[in-house]
Amino acid sequence: MNLGGDFALCENETRTIQPYVRGEGLTYRWSDGTTEPTLEVSAPGNYWVEVTNSFGCVLRDAVTVTGLASPPQVALPDTLIYCEGTPLTVQAPDKYLGYRWNEGAGKDSTFTVTDTGYVRLDVLNKAGCTATDSVYVGLRLPPVLDLGRDTALCPGDTLRLDAAVGEPASYLWNTGSADSSLLVVDSTGTYEVQVAVDNCVLQDAVEVLYYPKLPEPILTGSGVVCPGVVGVPYGIANREGSTYAWEVQGGAFQIPSGPDTLILVDWGASNSSASVAVQETTENGCVVEKARLPVRIQVALEPDTPRGEALVCANDSVQVYTTSFTPGSVYNWQLAEGGRILAGQGTSEVTVLWEQEGQWPLWVGESSITVDTVCDGASDTLRVAVYRDSATLDLAYVTRLGPESQGVEISIRSTNMPDTTILRLFRRPSGGPWQQVLEPGSQTGLLVDAPGLVPPVWEYESRQLNGCNQWVRSPTHTTLAMAQDTATSLATSTQLYWNPYREWPGGVVRYLLYRQLDQEPTYQLYTEIPGSDTAYLYSAGAEGFLHRFYVVAEGAVPQQRSLSLGVTATFENPLRFPTVFTPNADGFNDTYVIDNAPLYTPNSLTVVNRHGEVVFSQTDYDNTWNGGNLPEGVYYFLFESPGTNQPVKGVITLLR
Repeated sequence: MNLGGDFALCENETRTIQPYVRGEGLTYRWSDGTTEPTLEVSAPGNYWVEVTNSFGCVLRDAVTVTGLASPPQVALPDTLIYCEGTPLTVQAPDKYLGYRWNEGAGKDSTFTVTDTGYVRLDVLNKAGCTATDSVYVGLRLPPVLDLGRDTALCPGDTLRLDAAVGEPASYLWNTGSADSSLLVVDSTGTYEVQVAVDNCVLQDAVEVLYYPKLPEPILTGSGVVCPGVVGVPYGIANREGSTYAWEVQGGAFQIPSGPDTLILVDWGASNSSASVAVQETTENGCVVEKARLPVRIQVALEPDTPRGEALVCANDSVQVYTTSFTPGSVYNWQLAEGGRILAGQGTSEVTVLWEQEGQWPLWVGESSITVDTVCDGASDTLRVAVYRDSATLDLAYVTRLGPESQGVEISIRSTNMPDTTILRLFRRPSGGPWQQVLEPGSQTGLLVDAPGLVPPVWEYESRQLNGCNQWVRSPTHTTLAMAQDTATSLATSTQLYWNPYREWPGGVVRYLLYRQLDQEPTYQLYTEIPGSDTAYLYSAGAEGFLHRFYVVAEGAVPQQRSLSLGVTATFENPLRFPTVFTPNADGFNDTYVIDNAPLYTPNSLTVVNRHGEVVFSQTDYDNTWNGGNLPEGVYYFLFESPGTNQPVKGVITLLR
């Protein structure tokens, strides 16, 4: 029999206790004296039951009601407003074991409202106690939010975006403003607003395109004209899509066939306040600030100061100069002995050839005859300076960064180059096509390029535009590379050679030959070679197996220095063991000499007689054994060295 485990009651809860027991003819006696099969309990305490079966056997069990547990605390608001189109979430405390919304809908502490009416919540805590609450959800329609259509603004226009919804609300724009309206001034972008009213959250956005202010049109034409002159042209540069409205004071105008950017004016009597004006409207409907050209109608003409280059390079000495054109006028151009007119005399445009360096005056006279008036006058003087550009560009040197390096350092220097022009660096394989590799700006100095190792020789030059807009090119400098003539190489010698460095004005003073032997950590200066030579017969092959070389060309000044790519020469230097030596003090063959033995250190030499007795032994043999007091005869040697891979054995015959 089992009454179950101890438990706690919830406040105001009554629970039925029933023993789990099987049998027939059962009778019950509870701790309160009742005899029913079950017992209703509503307070803490100890409860027991005795069950007797038909055979008189008695079973007993007890259970303790430990105390009263508090029910969950749930307090939903009485009423919530559901705004159509804005999700509404009802939130209960999230510390309980279970939740049931609207008789089973939802199992979380939150519930999303999708309709109006009552929403019921049942909550279960860990003690098994429950609580119930409900909230009424009412419906309201959202207010209307409309910022209007996307729009465009012309320069000077403003736009006020109004988000007011006609009732108390909070506003938040993507600009950070919290006002109900926003003033947009000369700023393109997307303007968004979020409006909160009760539980309604509304959003709207509008795209605003702001057209930037265009420069005022530049009117061209004669500013001083003869009374009664007709057909005088006035015009402006055409902007695609724009239309133009013209105004003329002091004369009448017509627009010839073609674009409305040109008019022809028939001027009237003398007038010091005449004018031509034009109003431009762009393709976007924006009105550009009106352009106006004052015009004086008078007998004394004042042609414009000649327009054209006032600073002329001697290499670009043919120049064109103009003044405003008036129909019927004759133009008489005047210039000093510094140049001559090639074409256009009598017209409003001439071509001048400047022939001498210096500063020269240029002006133009204008005369016009109308129906009853003769007019003339002269322009102000344009002073033209003709000069020859003195800018130079040079390479101080080009050099490899190391004997095995793919990089090349280039030192560029210039004089009188303008800061505004771009410096460019070019390279090519010897005799090949030029290729631009760097554009470091206008500053000269040290540059680094990485052309690689193949081909070994590269040519470099720099180019830059001078003040006359001419390309100035530096002399070509060539990187150095070494090689060896394997066809003429001998056992201990080889011919080394390299391409000459030719570009320094004073030539190469000397070449420095550097060498690195076998496992030596660095290159060492080996010898100095005259600058006129580009080859060297190297005959020290017996000093090592692997010989690495590079040369450095040096000019007359310290900055002139160029390092070459290196070359490696390999010499076998095999061991040679004599079979006979004659230590008889005649100065010839008196010691046992093993060719190249010093190159095979560490080593050891051991000599034994025919009985196997050691008669000589030396570590790092130095070729000085003279046989000692040994008699003539045949001896046997053993030479050991890591450089031979395996021991060398042989026979020595000693003769006196």
